[in-house]
Amino acid sequence: MNVPVIDPVTCSTCRACVGICPVGAVRQLRREVEVDYGACVSCGLCVQNCPTGAMTFPEREVEAAPAREKVSTPAHLGGRFDLVVCGAGIAGLSTALGALKEDPGMEVLVLDKKRIIGEDANSSAGTWSFTLDMLPLDGDERERVVLQRFTGFGLGTRKSWTVIRTDEPYLETLDLPALLKVLAKKLVAMGARIETNTFVESIKREDGGFTLTAVSKGVAYDIRTRLFADASGVDTRPSRDLGMHLSWKPEVLGVGAEYEMGWRGEQETAWIIPIQYLGLGYAWVFPIGTGLARVGVAGLLSAFQERGLKLQEVLDTFIEEHPLIRENTAPDSSRLAYKCGAYPIAGIAEDIVTEGALRVGDAAAQANPLLGEGIYYCIKNGLFAGRTLARAREGTEEELKPYRDFVLSYAQRFEEDKLGFRLDFDAIIRKLNENPDLLSPKEKRVLLEYMMPVKPDWKTRIAISKKLLGTKKTLQVFGSVMKRMALGK
Repeated sequence: MNVPVIDPVTCSTCRACVGICPVGAVRQLRREVEVDYGACVSCGLCVQNCPTGAMTFPEREVEAAPAREKVSTPAHLGGRFDLVVCGAGIAGLSTALGALKEDPGMEVLVLDKKRIIGEDANSSAGTWSFTLDMLPLDGDERERVVLQRFTGFGLGTRKSWTVIRTDEPYLETLDLPALLKVLAKKLVAMGARIETNTFVESIKREDGGFTLTAVSKGVAYDIRTRLFADASGVDTRPSRDLGMHLSWKPEVLGVGAEYEMGWRGEQETAWIIPIQYLGLGYAWVFPIGTGLARVGVAGLLSAFQERGLKLQEVLDTFIEEHPLIRENTAPDSSRLAYKCGAYPIAGIAEDIVTEGALRVGDAAAQANPLLGEGIYYCIKNGLFAGRTLARAREGTEEELKPYRDFVLSYAQRFEEDKLGFRLDFDAIIRKLNENPDLLSPKEKRVLLEYMMPVKPDWKTRIAISKKLLGTKKTLQVFGSVMKRMALGK
């Protein structure tokens, strides 16, 4: 089979390949990066985006690695768990938290393939100001994990931009690794067990529950559980084993990259800049305090593949050529970190429950299709998934159906959010710059809420659109919504 190979001498263990792999086939266990030949689909993303050239396709096909020899299950993982959660990201930890809050007596195990909780968190960690309200954080804990709050929303295009000011913060950037560690400690205090540096190689139904083959430090062993939650991100291998396969086609998978770097602009203003002129989706600037910001770009995987683009090169080009970014970042600005990753942008998956198991977060494509924001949905859906699992006495699909219904209840909102891609942002910016007082404080808030997971005020949204774009363009963009409203739906 034609799969990438890694030159250990050239490899810098930057883990760009781990983050960008859309099927989770590239993993780092201890200090070495390895490719799972059984999972690799030969898409070439890791080769294309390796900054040192350590990932290459060999001249001849390589043989699949032999199966690992199993050892006895470690004593502390013996017996049968009530629930095993695959993935200790924000979705997985929220699921475990929801289960234990509903039933403190549950035996819950969380498995994560990363070496430590929060390692290589690929999210830009920008989320809404009310997102953390869902979690049991005290005031000190919340302050420790929030890096910057925003009262300014910057909207830009290729050559123009504007800032919308609000009275109250609407968005914040998080220290996501710190948040995950806080939640992990809470879970351990509640009686959960967490195992890192461990990934689920396979899962099968057995004895009215599941048997997982877990691999840790190069050895494999079995773990038994009554219920299972897949929060493995875009990997979703466990879900595929259970028949809940979601095909990550290039046209429904987004990829993004960002630097954490010096930023001379306002720390209280976050920026979103559509970059259709580069043939991609959008760019962002999320300041994180102390003169730093997360500056990134994202687009559909298919767009990168069709043009033969490299993520880091596109990011560098954007920073060097966009006037606003160039003005606020010096050529020698410190670039403290680089990360990249894949995320689902297909809209909500429907096939998310099966007998005794469900999937949540990126594994279930639960990210906003307009901006790719997923932290809010990971927490909201994870907590509900955990509660649903805790209430499932028999583990039947019917018992897990409330979770599916809960997730699908906002499917229409996701579809209507996509209409935002059709807006004429240059015209909006021009209108706002010509008349900064054109919108009332309420209208400014409603305009920002277009991106937020709140009940949509479409009457006000359409009135704003008419002010900014005119009636004709409003009909072109939001005609389907206006028709639905006219019919009373």
